[in-house]
Amino acid sequence: MTCVPWQSAHDFCEWDGGRQLPTEAQWEQAARNSAGSKYPWGDTFTCDRAVLAGASQCMQYAGQLPQPVGSARAGASTERAFDLTGNAAEWVADWFGGAYPAQAVTNPTGAASGSARIQRGGSWQTLAGDGVSYARRGEVPASSGPFSFRCARGIDP
Repeated sequence: MTCVPWQSAHDFCEWDGGRQLPTEAQWEQAARNSAGSKYPWGDTFTCDRAVLAGASQCMQYAGQLPQPVGSARAGASTERAFDLTGNAAEWVADWFGGAYPAQAVTNPTGAASGSARIQRGGSWQTLAGDGVSYARRGEVPASSGPFSFRCARGIDP
């Protein structure tokens, strides 16, 4: 599903078993894996691994809409999560703003407030070089467009 504003994504996750949008740090950990790679599968992009670059290098996606989840099965993360790169950009819980801390931080939190929320992963319209796992963009929370979301579960103690 695309064209989902941030609040609707947030509310759906809460409704669906008390889950939540992942934090930006959680999303990036899943998308970069323990090796810190550029993409969920590694560092080299090929069109069979992500629904990206439909306007240029991956012509099979040109002019199309998002594909069914998992269409680019070769691009699954090491945890077997699909579409962390491409298909539809995804909302995360954090506000856009503020600088990353200079030192290493485990599970950092984003800005306390702001006017834009963060999206990760890129869409079928995103160029491959902009769909890397560490790419992020801010978007007005009420916006709807070629973006979607996934819900995360908390970790039981």
